[in-house]
Amino acid sequence: MSDRVEFKREIGLFMAVMIGIGAMMGPGIFALPGELAKMVGPLGVVVYLAMGAVVIFTALNYAELGAALPIAGGGYSFVSRTLPKPIAFLTGWFFWIGNVAACAMYVVIFALTIRAYFWPEANVALIALVATGVFAAVNLRGMSEALMVITVMNLVELVVLIGIAIIGGFQIEAPNLEPFAPLGFGGFASGMALVYISYVGFDLITVAAEEIIAPGKTIPRAILITLVVGVMIYVGVVFVMMGTVHYTELATTDVPFIFVAETVAGGWGRWAAITATIMASLSAFSVTLGASSRVLYALSRDGHFPPGLSKLHKRFRTPHIALAVCALFVFAFAAVGIVKFVASMADFGFLMGLGFVNYSVIALRKRMPNLRRPFHAGLYPWIPLIGIGTCWVFVPA
Repeated sequence: MSDRVEFKREIGLFMAVMIGIGAMMGPGIFALPGELAKMVGPLGVVVYLAMGAVVIFTALNYAELGAALPIAGGGYSFVSRTLPKPIAFLTGWFFWIGNVAACAMYVVIFALTIRAYFWPEANVALIALVATGVFAAVNLRGMSEALMVITVMNLVELVVLIGIAIIGGFQIEAPNLEPFAPLGFGGFASGMALVYISYVGFDLITVAAEEIIAPGKTIPRAILITLVVGVMIYVGVVFVMMGTVHYTELATTDVPFIFVAETVAGGWGRWAAITATIMASLSAFSVTLGASSRVLYALSRDGHFPPGLSKLHKRFRTPHIALAVCALFVFAFAAVGIVKFVASMADFGFLMGLGFVNYSVIALRKRMPNLRRPFHAGLYPWIPLIGIGTCWVFVPA
């Protein structure tokens, strides 16, 4: 009889969606529209919509793979079952580095927000260390426990985003949106590359596949719900931001959402936006930290790293050693304190890894044609091929 400890299946559809929303609706929406305004002006609304349309191909491929191969590790595990070991190892590395770097970015944004609005003398590295320790402890107790905290933060964030969008919707002024493309279309592709990381998140649902109830049904539904909700909120919020203040004003602030919230709702809007920024940073941080530990766990289980990293805690049934290692690397990256640096690392890792995952749909169809697939992406092989292209075309950007 094996004494191997296994994950607990205790995540239903709602909590699976919370994983996706928690990772996708990170702090990017609170900061990136300002950068986008510099690049394309009000056309940024279309940039977010276009990126959502592009990402749907990768989302459909993830839905098919996640339903057919519900194993911990997500994208890495799909590639490891379909492509040569060297490619699988590289994919695992790309995803692990991408997740760890994303964690560092989220915790740095959290620390900078605390320093800017609450504690001017605070040390960014110290705040990052404390936050990493706290959320490593939360994730140690299990994904369901972590998701209870994440759900509360997600709901606060969503209420603020939707609330400001509704209030601001009544204050949109047409002149702010004219001309709609004042800087032309030259920055459109670069703008799409900038916001790509805002749509990464649905993929993390598959990382927790061994903890999801009825994964064949739950994973595809959760992925598609997450993406649809994300696109609707992103496009709506950015439209309101571009419509309530002129894009030249939006381009001059590092905190565009907080600026707009104060413009349309006064002092309480400002503090609501600050709170939402903090919640978004911590929610995305917690989800991504848990995901990074499961990618490292899967790499170890497949023999790419020391076997100790694939051990599960006997009581909590979580990859505690892998989690500790991830937390150490997150803090090391966060100590650098440069958001752009860690964001670039995260983008590169995710984009490279996602391209290989899209290709693994084709490889799996050829290698295991009779495998039960509860969900089909459709239009084979065009959707996987378009998914590959839409990932790797943005790597140079």
